[in-house]
Amino acid sequence: MKNPRFKLLVSEEAESDIDDAYTWYELQKKTLGDSFIRSLSSAFQKIKRNPHLYPLVYLDIRKHLIRKFPYCVYFFVDETDYSIRVVSVLHNSRNPNIWKHRI
Repeated sequence: MKNPRFKLLVSEEAESDIDDAYTWYELQKKTLGDSFIRSLSSAFQKIKRNPHLYPLVYLDIRKHLIRKFPYCVYFFVDETDYSIRVVSVLHNSRNPNIWKHRI
């Protein structure tokens, strides 16, 4: 049987995380924010292909490390509607409890 196609949904809080990271990287070096977004898009595609590949870190929340940047995507899989819900995109040095109230 073919794997179902998962749709990826990004929460408002995670969108804010992404915007903050993009802005910070752009202030460091022009186009670095764009590179971050490309790496994040690649991470999203990998998550969509096989969301169960990534380790559980808290309850049903899974974590994917973004390549080339010190950020993680925290998400959970909803099998009822084949969706992946991103709850946070957080720098690795930040306290992981920041996103726990979002679930």
